[in-house]
Amino acid sequence: MKSDSTNTISVFAGLIIGWVIQMGLILITGMVVSLPSGMDLTSIAGFKSSLHGFTTGHLLIFLGAHATGTLAGAFTSALISLHQKQKSALTIGFCFLLGGLFQIFLLPFPAWYGILDMGLAYIPFAYFGYRLALKGTSNM
Repeated sequence: MKSDSTNTISVFAGLIIGWVIQMGLILITGMVVSLPSGMDLTSIAGFKSSLHGFTTGHLLIFLGAHATGTLAGAFTSALISLHQKQKSALTIGFCFLLGGLFQIFLLPFPAWYGILDMGLAYIPFAYFGYRLALKGTSNM
């Protein structure tokens, strides 16, 4: 019973940590890398109308933030989880993948970005986070 609740807590912790890191990276890079003037990113409608102004570099920053957030969340989840570490980490990857799919269908991103984001940023990085957590726990 204790391991089930710990595994559930590990997934929630992973989701929170991953989301905070992902959004933090997006916000920080938004301050460092200048966006084209007139972009309104405070609402979905504003984001949709501003998306055409993003460069490939901006989109790659989003991709990196998605991958890093997923990696951090999966690592956290696998590290906390008592059993089924891989399942916990991949659950984070699938949750972030669902969020990414929602975003891709909601906003008019270029096809290449959607393919890269869906194929690289979530499940592979969740698995990588799991492997890093295993490496970290084997040294303890």
